[in-house]
This record gives sequence, structure tokens and C-alpha cells, in this order.
Amino acid sequence: MEQRFTLSSDTALVVLHIHGNLRVKGNGGLEVIAESKHTDSELVLEPTADGVVVRCSEDCSVLVPQKARLQAVVHGNAAFKALQGELKLETIHGNLDLRGVGPTFVEVLHGNLEAKDILGDLQITKLEGNANIRDVQGAFNAKQIEGNLQLDDVDGCAYLQVDGNASLRLDPVAKAVYQIRADGNLMCRLSADASVRVHITEAAHLVLNLPNSEGKKHKAPFQLTLGEGDAEMTLAAGGNILLASQVPAWEAMPEAGFEFEGEFTEMADALSQQVTQQLQAQMDLLEQQLNTHLGNLSATMGISGVSAEHAERIRQQAQEASKRAMERAQEKMMRAQERMERKMETIQQRAAQRAAQQAAAERRSEEMRARRKSYRFDFDEPQPPRPPAPPIPPQPEAPVVTDEERLVILKMLEQKQITLEQAEQLLAALEGNGS
Repeated sequence: MEQRFTLSSDTALVVLHIHGNLRVKGNGGLEVIAESKHTDSELVLEPTADGVVVRCSEDCSVLVPQKARLQAVVHGNAAFKALQGELKLETIHGNLDLRGVGPTFVEVLHGNLEAKDILGDLQITKLEGNANIRDVQGAFNAKQIEGNLQLDDVDGCAYLQVDGNASLRLDPVAKAVYQIRADGNLMCRLSADASVRVHITEAAHLVLNLPNSEGKKHKAPFQLTLGEGDAEMTLAAGGNILLASQVPAWEAMPEAGFEFEGEFTEMADALSQQVTQQLQAQMDLLEQQLNTHLGNLSATMGISGVSAEHAERIRQQAQEASKRAMERAQEKMMRAQERMERKMETIQQRAAQRAAQQAAAERRSEEMRARRKSYRFDFDEPQPPRPPAPPIPPQPEAPVVTDEERLVILKMLEQKQITLEQAEQLLAALEGNGS
């Protein structure tokens, strides 16, 4: 089932009352196209003084002008994509998915939130689930997030109350104010060149992992200043707080024997190419939109009966204005790319310094190991004490041979009573040397 309605203006109000799931996408032109796959669903488009009301009893997909203002009540899940106008969501009973939408205000969201590329402010009154938010190009105000929050990059102020845990990656903007509280744990990673005054009012444990303060523990309240302190940040947590510098992806990689400079250069080139592609895509989109506006202008002048000369002058003026807008946009994009390149250079320099410090530490460690090795002696294993030698039994004293006894033996030899051999044996026996 499909229903169509043509608005009088591309900024008209579109009100959505959907009892199933909802998908909304921005489109060129002035037409609102609503479609439901359920054949028995009730799908109605009701004109109003400032726009149209879309009602559907089942799941519904809607195409609207990109600049249209939207209001919605959805009883299922909701997804909004490629919109520039203001988006007011009164109640979403399921999950919410936002991709490339304009300023967004959420009253009550019963499910989880996935949001990326918010082209303006993001304001949430009550979110009962978890939130994963990336790139808010404005301020971010959340009065109550009952689940956990993961936030990456906010271009404006931030006032956040999180009942669960909060994980933040921020590049503080000059003169911006950040007031963030988490009833659970809070981890906040700041850009390497952050310029901000940080006030930590409450924390069970506070750990700083910043340059010159790696792993240092402190007690709340605590405050410090990074850079010139151009922004103000207040952090509080019922649990622990970790305040650290953002870690590039290559720092978390395990060692693999590659050359540092070559690896970093490759990654920097890839990132630069990615940024260039994004800038070019945005420029192409802007050029397409300008060409569309010029085409609509030519058609409008043709219908209104404007003379050819007058129409040509208007068309030339519009082209010049479009050219100036393109130049301004291109200049803005180039400045953004230059800022990114400067940040990459800063990261590279600090990474090189850190690598040099690590290499020096490894050399010192190696020297200490070598020094300890040179002072090591190889001792024999201790031996058990030897048992004492048994005492030598006393030997009988050798008989003392007198001269008289020798004379007797010699006289016997002289009288030939004994032979010479017998005489020697007798003498030996007397002196204890015989057998």
C-alpha cells in the first residue's frame, strides 16, 4: 500500500503517528511518499495547514523532503536518515537509529540509541536504554540516560547525566562547557592537543593517563589544566574515573617487527586519502544540490512568464552566488583538512618521541642486564661437612734394643753359633722391623 502527498514547501511540517516500525529517509522534491508492506494496514495522509500527518497501523516507510520538519510518535523501532530539517521525537517505544540528520530532540526513548553525524544539536530528555553516539556537530544535552553511554566527538557544549557507565572521546572546543556525570564508571579520552581546564568533583578512584602523568592516581576533588585551558570540563562519577589521552590505533597494535616510520606514513596517507574522499563527496553533494536549485529556478521563471533577458540575468546572478557558495564551502573544507594534517603531524612527532624514549629505555635495560651478568660468579655447590677421621689405634712401642743385646748376637756370629743371615734376622726382630 502506498500513499502520496505534495507539500507546498520543502520545509513544511510532517507529523508521523506509527503503530509499528518506522523508516524515514530524506529525498529531493516536495513529495511525501508513505508505504506499508502490510495489505491490511491502515495508511492515511491527512493534509494540515502547515504540512501533512501520516498515520499507519503497521510498519511504514516514508520518503520526505530533506529540509522538512518532522514530529513523530512511534510504537516500534524508528530509523531516520539523510534529513536536514528539525526532528522532534515525542515517544519512541523501541530502538532509535539516526544517520545524517539535522537538529534532533528526543523526549522519551524506551529502547537504545544509535546516532551518527548529527548536523546540529542533539537533546534527550529521557533515554531508558544504552546510547552509542558519534559526531554531534552541535551541542549535546542529555538529562537522563538510564543505560550506558559511548560518545565520540561533540562540536559544542555537553551536559550529560548517565545512570550507567560513560565512555567519552572528546576534542574540546574553545569556550565550550562540558558537564558530565556518570553514576557508574567514567572514562574520558581527550585529544592529544586538548586545551581545557578539567574539574573532577567526585570519583571513587581517579587515574590519570596523560603526558607526564602515566598511571598516576589521585583523589577527588581534583583539577588540572591542559594546554591553554580554552574550554571548561567538569567530571563526576559514582564509580571510578579514568582521564587519558586518545590513543591512535597504531599504538595499540602489538609489535610485529615493522619500521615505525613506514607504518605510520602508510596509515597517515590512508587517513588523508579518506578525508579527501569525504570532502570531495560533500562537495559533489553540494554541487548537486545547487544545480537542482538552479534547475528549479529556471523552471519557476519559465512558468511565471519572466522575459528571457531578465531570466538570464537572474540565472547568472544565481550561478555567481552558487559559485561563491562553492568557493566558501571548498575553503572551509580545506581548512578542516589542514587542521587534520596538523593533528597528524603532532601525533607523529609525539609518537616518534615516545618510540625514541622506548628505544632508549630498552638500551638501558640491556646495559643493566649485561652489567649484572659480568658481575656474576660461578660458585661450587656447597658440600656437606666431612666426617672426622677415625682415631688411629695406638701402636705398640718398638722395643728398645740395647748395645748389650747387639754384642751378644755378634759374639754368637763370631763363635759361629749362627750364620750371618740369622744374625741379621735377630737384629731386625729385636728392632721391630722383621717379620
